[in-house]
Amino acid sequence: MALLRLRRDLFGDHVQAIGSCPACGAELDIVFGVSGLLRSLPETQGGPGPAEVVVDGYAVLVRPPTSADVLAVLEEEPVREAGARLFDRCVVRVTGPSVVPSAGRVPAAVAEEISKRDPGASIELVLDCAECGHRWAEVLDVVGFVWAEVNAWARRTLRQVHTLARAYGWRERDILAMTPRRRAAYLGLVAG
Repeated sequence: MALLRLRRDLFGDHVQAIGSCPACGAELDIVFGVSGLLRSLPETQGGPGPAEVVVDGYAVLVRPPTSADVLAVLEEEPVREAGARLFDRCVVRVTGPSVVPSAGRVPAAVAEEISKRDPGASIELVLDCAECGHRWAEVLDVVGFVWAEVNAWARRTLRQVHTLARAYGWRERDILAMTPRRRAAYLGLVAG
């Protein structure tokens, strides 16, 4: 949820994206407000620290996964086993009859507990296709979405600096010190 708040603070509340219908392939506009999305999420239960989950005779102390954990498991092969590797990375301590299974009820209970502690970790948007009427839920990849916006902003800013430095001979730090509105005005003069 903190990443969504950061996104709102950087780029505003209004989000516009493009998706495609899995049934008919039609392109659709996805529009929502970050504030409304944040209000719709359930309250966090238990806080961000480690949690103990007891199921099937096991007591599993697990910490929430970090973005570094997710990146690490996605870089390893095979990707289809990423969930089990993520589970293994986040287990702090296990007590129970034997080695904790990485599939079945134990990991499912752990995942449910982590979801309660961070309901913003997995956000689903319910979408409707205007073309065929198909309705489905799409997981919002908050990290990927925010990263794409930051990356686009950085590239756009770099192009602006390049254009103004080339046109006027100004230094990068002087261009970046300008307000976005003033920078846009000079870009308009260069283009015009």
